[in-house]
Amino acid sequence: MDADWKAFASGDEEGIERFYRRYFRLLAYVAEQILDDRTESLDVAQEAFYKAYREIDSFSKTGSFLSWICQIARNEALDRKRKRKNVLPFDTEKALATESPFPGPKETAREGELLQRMRSLLSKEDYDLVLYRAGLDLSYRDIEQLVGKKVSVLIPRYNRAIRKLRKELGGKI
Repeated sequence: MDADWKAFASGDEEGIERFYRRYFRLLAYVAEQILDDRTESLDVAQEAFYKAYREIDSFSKTGSFLSWICQIARNEALDRKRKRKNVLPFDTEKALATESPFPGPKETAREGELLQRMRSLLSKEDYDLVLYRAGLDLSYRDIEQLVGKKVSVLIPRYNRAIRKLRKELGGKI
């Protein structure tokens, strides 16, 4: 993580791209938990990277860079959610008649059902841990920085959660 953020902070294009590829999905996940809108959460993740790059000098090097950039994404998502309350109603019929370049409900229904089932089987902490590790491919060290729990606690907790999911879901996981 340290080398990733240093490359990001230095403006090294390869370093920025590596950091972006590694953590974009995490920032989108953070935003989606607040907004409940996948498309808007992708915009928030993009904006969080831009703000972090623009304001890199305000980062306190004694803190966790990953936590800092996640906080930027969280704040941006909360701002957008507050602004939503002041938006005119959406024309649903017109939107449904428009062809979308994104996967529709039929394509994502199966994945959504599996995630809902996982959510019902696991505590919020365990569900997030499984998504961070298996879904977003974060290292245990990165997860440690995000959730504030030691790796020695996270590994057995993750393994228990995976065993529970395998038992309950069988071959679906």
